[in-house]
This record gives sequence, C-alpha cells and structure tokens, in this order.
Amino acid sequence: MFLYHSSDFLNTIPEYRIKGDEIVEMINPEILSADGKQTGIEGCLSIPGKYGMVTRPNHVKAKYQNRAGEWCEIEGTELTARAICHECDHLEGRLYIDVADRMLTD
Repeated sequence: MFLYHSSDFLNTIPEYRIKGDEIVEMINPEILSADGKQTGIEGCLSIPGKYGMVTRPNHVKAKYQNRAGEWCEIEGTELTARAICHECDHLEGRLYIDVADRMLTD
C-alpha cells in the first residue's frame, strides 16, 4: 500500500475529482501497462540526501484496491507515472538506486 497526493492524479479518478486535496490510498497496486520513456532526477526519504537519474515509463496504467476493497484503475503520465513506478518498486523491495542510470550524489 502507498499513499499518493497530486491534483493531476486525483482528477483522473471520478470519486476524487471534486475533492482534489485528498490523499489516494493505493492498496495492492499493480502496473498493467507502461509505455514511453522519461529520464529525471529521483530521490527518496529512504535515502536522504542522495539523488540519481532514473529512466521510467512516461505513461502507466495501474490497478489497485481502495479501502473498501474495490478494484480501481488509474492512468498517469510524467510525474504521476514516475511516482506510481517509484512506489510500486518499494513494494517489490527495490529502491530507485537499484534502477538508477547513474547517481548524482555519492
């Protein structure tokens, strides 16, 4: 499970469209499809003060369960796609340093 807060992300989910300042809880998330590429700087609270260049999909489609156990789907691009991939990696035991193209800090 992870929590995500982004007005762009929330606007794609009908039940949150009006309540754009809420946090989405994504339980048992699974990426269904991914395409395109984007490379950018990533960091993580798990490794404070460290940053690296990471290539991620530019678009992802994922499914997850909400708190009621209902399955939902979400699509995201750019930062939203990056965040979904980053957080799903955590759930698989990977950190961004495991998939970084190169580190920017020692």
